[in-house]
Amino acid sequence: MAEAKTAVVALGGNAISREGEEDTIPKQFENTNKSLTSIVELIKEDYHLAITHGNGPQVGNAILRVELARSKAPALPLYVCVADTEGGMGFMVEQCLKNRLKKHKSGKVLSTKSNLNYELEWYCGFKTKSQAIAFEQYLKSGSGRAFMKKRFFSKAVVLAKDTTAG
Repeated sequence: MAEAKTAVVALGGNAISREGEEDTIPKQFENTNKSLTSIVELIKEDYHLAITHGNGPQVGNAILRVELARSKAPALPLYVCVADTEGGMGFMVEQCLKNRLKKHKSGKVLSTKSNLNYELEWYCGFKTKSQAIAFEQYLKSGSGRAFMKKRFFSKAVVLAKDTTAG
C-alpha cells in the first residue's frame, strides 16, 4: 500500500491582502477563495494537508485602525492585533474552504464530480510567521511526519476523504 501524500500549505498574508487593491473584508474573502484553488487540487489528489497562513499586511491595517481610533476607543497592543487577525484569517480560510468543498461535494462541479466526499476536520494558526515556518520545518522532518501520522491522520485528519457518504 502506498504511503499517503502529505503537504504543508502556507498562504502568505499578501495573497489575501494584495498591494494596489482595496483591503476590505469582502476582497480578502475573494482573494482567500482564489488562493484555495491549488489546495482543492491537492485534495482531489488525496493529499493530507496542513494549512497555515501569514498575516503581516492584516496586522499593519489593524494597527492603523488602532491609531486612527486612539481618541475614541482603547488602544490594542500589537500581540492582540496579531492574534485577532490570525483568528479572522483562519476563519476566512476555513469558511472559504468549507464552501468550496461543499460546492464540490454537491456534484455541480464537473471536474470534481467523481471525488466528492471531503470535509475540513482541523485547522491551526500561529501567532508569528517564524512559528509557522518552524512548525512547517518540523512537519517535514522524520519525527514531524510521525507526529502528523499519529496526531492528524489517525484520529483528527486535517482533510480527510469521507468514505461513509453514499
